Amino acid sequence: AYTDAEGNAKEITINFSFVRDETDAALQTPTGKGYLVAADGTRYTTANGASATTGITAAELDKANKQAKETDKTDRKDYSEDSDNQDKKDKEKLLNLAEYYKVYSIQEYDDKINHQLINYIVIPNFISSKKTYEKFNDIIYNLLRKLDPNSITYPNINIERDTIDILNNYIKNEVEDSFEDKYPIYSKDWNYNKNGNLTPSMFKATNNYFRFNWICSNCGKEYQMTMSNRIRTKKESCPSCSKQGKKANENNSLGNLYPNLISYWHSDFNELSIYDVRAGSEKTAIFITKSKKCVPVKICNITMTLKNNINLDINKYLENVLSRIHNSLN
Repeated sequence: AYTDAEGNAKEITINFSFVRDETDAALQTPTGKGYLVAADGTRYTTANGASATTGITAAELDKANKQAKETDKTDRKDYSEDSDNQDKKDKEKLLNLAEYYKVYSIQEYDDKINHQLINYIVIPNFISSKKTYEKFNDIIYNLLRKLDPNSITYPNINIERDTIDILNNYIKNEVEDSFEDKYPIYSKDWNYNKNGNLTPSMFKATNNYFRFNWICSNCGKEYQMTMSNRIRTKKESCPSCSKQGKKANENNSLGNLYPNLISYWHSDFNELSIYDVRAGSEKTAIFITKSKKCVPVKICNITMTLKNNINLDINKYLENVLSRIHNSLN
C-alpha cells in the first residue's frame, strides 16, 4: 500500500526477493536484516506500520517469506519425486532388457543395479576435456569390440575431432538468450561453412563445452575457440591477431623506441637483435656497460625507468643494477 503524488491511497502487487544486507541503514526491514528488491531492480523499504509511503508491513513480509519457503519446499519435493520416478523407470527398463540381452549402461553417476548381465560405464559427460574425450573414445571402441568381436577393423573414433559433426546430428533449435542475442558483433565471425547447420543462436553465450569454428573479420584467418573464450577476446581479433600484437615491429621494438639503448645491447649474448624485441617485453636481456661488464636486466624494467626519467644515465643505471646483484649474492 502506498500514497500517490495526489494523496490517493493505492495498492500494488510486487514480486520481490528479500536481500540480506545490514550495511545500509536506510534500507532496513523491521528486523534490520535487509531490504526488498523487485524484479526490475527497484528497492523497497519496509515499515512496521501501514502508513509508510513506500513499502509493506512486517506482517506482510513474514507472510510472504513463509509462502516463499513453502513454494521452495514444494518445488524441491516435486523435482525430487520426478527424478526418483525417472530413475525407477530407467532401472526397470534395464532389468527388462537384461532378461534377453547383455546390457551396457553409460551414465554420469555411480548408481548401479547388481545384475550379472548389466555392465555400467560411469563417465562425467558434463566435462569437456582432452582426457574425457579420450576416455569416451576408448569406451566406444570397447563397446564396438563387444558388439562385433569378429570384426577386423573398427571406425576411427575421435570425439574431439568430430564434435561439430556430432552436434549437427542433434542440435536443431534456437535457445533464448543465445550467443547471437547477447553478442551480435562476435557472431559475425561465425564460420558457417565449417560449423555446418549450427548457428550461434543455438547455444548459450556461456557455453564452454565445445570449440566452434570462427573466421577473424580482421585478418581472415580461421580458428577454433569456445564461446566463453571468444567473448574474452577483442571483438575484431583472434589468436593470430593477438600474437601479432606481441611481435616486435617498428612501432613497438626496443631499438626503435629507445635508440639510446642500442650501444648497450649485447649482440653476442642476446639471441635477438634489439629491433626484434618489444619495448614492453618481460623477458630478461643482457646489456653491456662502458667498462664491458655484462648486466642482465628485464627489458620492461629499464624502459619504464627511462620513461620516468628521460635524462637517465644508462651506464650508471646498469652499474647500479650489477652492484645490487652482487650484493644479493654476498
